[in-house]
Amino acid sequence: MLFPAGVEQNVPPHKHSNENIVIYVAKGNFLFEYGDKSIKSNSGMFLNFKSNIFHSYKKIGLEEGKLIMIISPAGFENYFKEAGIPIRDDHNTLNIKTDDDRITLHIGETKYGLKFVGE
Repeated sequence: MLFPAGVEQNVPPHKHSNENIVIYVAKGNFLFEYGDKSIKSNSGMFLNFKSNIFHSYKKIGLEEGKLIMIISPAGFENYFKEAGIPIRDDHNTLNIKTDDDRITLHIGETKYGLKFVGE
């Protein structure tokens, strides 16, 4: 997942009921919220997120950021295809909607066990 330089970006709090996630911070600085913990990370760090625990992350600073994720078991990548969320835009970055898109949220919840805070 790429985060462009010059902008701080975040992925809102959510949890996966089925998947565990291993995240490698390949580039940049990030702030992760995992359960009740705040974790500042930089290049070279690994994080292990278990299913059913709310988490979020934010690229901090103006440097480009890059996260490499292993999501297990496989299949969650189909959420992005099915929900119609472009994996990459003109800037070669992941394009995640953070607004209240009910169809996207419904697909995520019913088929993929994804739940955002506030649902």
